[in-house]
Amino acid sequence: MANPTVTSWGPGRLDVLVTAYQWNGSSYTYHLWHRYRDAGFDSGWRDRGTPKSSSYHLLGGAGVTTYSPGSLDVFVSGTDNAICHGVYNDSNGTLTWYNWLTLSSTYTITDSPDAASWLPNRSMSWLHDTNGNLWDCGGSNSGSWGSCSGWSPPTNGNGQALKFTNKPSIIALGDQRVLVASRATDPACPSCAAQGWMKLWDWGKYTGSCRRRC
Repeated sequence: MANPTVTSWGPGRLDVLVTAYQWNGSSYTYHLWHRYRDAGFDSGWRDRGTPKSSSYHLLGGAGVTTYSPGSLDVFVSGTDNAICHGVYNDSNGTLTWYNWLTLSSTYTITDSPDAASWLPNRSMSWLHDTNGNLWDCGGSNSGSWGSCSGWSPPTNGNGQALKFTNKPSIIALGDQRVLVASRATDPACPSCAAQGWMKLWDWGKYTGSCRRRC
């Protein structure tokens, strides 16, 4: 079982999602599980399936975000180097999986995504790869969901690119801005500890330079 993720679309509501595998007698299957509390009601764990097939292998946990009551945007990554997008509709209690995006074979996703929504029908999800890069995958909360683009890392005093060491955390600030944070190591100092970095995304673009936060 991967680490759970949680979100809330309003007072009295909490949604928890976690990926877990189960033995079906011949192989393991990986599923997304969902549980919520709403005004004291506990839904219990509900199986939301997998985005492609019953044998699809999920990588780590899920990223989830919400912008309005009654809807969740869910993101998972798989061992096939793809990120998949699903939308949960509370009115009928179903999660519908839409299209998926696959990174080039040059890069390999290392962990589950994180996600945030900065406008109605708009969301973004972030990934980390084995080369130490971060990826911004965003677009419309629909079947025509957008694309992934690499995020240039900060550089050290010698102009060398730092390497991100873990998946990013992102949070929507509520004013159409998103804060992205991760940790990175300096190739010029292999024995040094990773340091925290953050960058602000404002109205469709990244503003300012990466700022170090130790």
